[in-house]
Amino acid sequence: MNYYLLFLFDVVLLVLASLRATRMVTTDKVPGEWWIHAPLMKRAFVNGKARPKWAKYLIGLECPFCVGFWICLVAILSLLLVGGPGHAPDWWRWAAGALALNYVVGHVASRLD
Repeated sequence: MNYYLLFLFDVVLLVLASLRATRMVTTDKVPGEWWIHAPLMKRAFVNGKARPKWAKYLIGLECPFCVGFWICLVAILSLLLVGGPGHAPDWWRWAAGALALNYVVGHVASRLD
């Protein structure tokens, strides 16, 4: 396959997978609510008293721009570590493709209701 098409394909997968991962953290109940927000909530409020340091993290996790920056940074680094755009191995494309497809299907399905 043409290198430029693979490069473009990897970048599109990267963008869509990053969108899905950001949405998982900021708005989805599973895993965002269960695995990220709930443990932080336990630390932010101890014996009914708010702990400002941990409360700031909870507020930050609701911002898609804040969370998205860090997720995109990790996603870009992962792509660079496996060979870069156009040279990514199949397993990376399958993993990113699963997240990308999940994002597109979820987005379209929410608009159909």
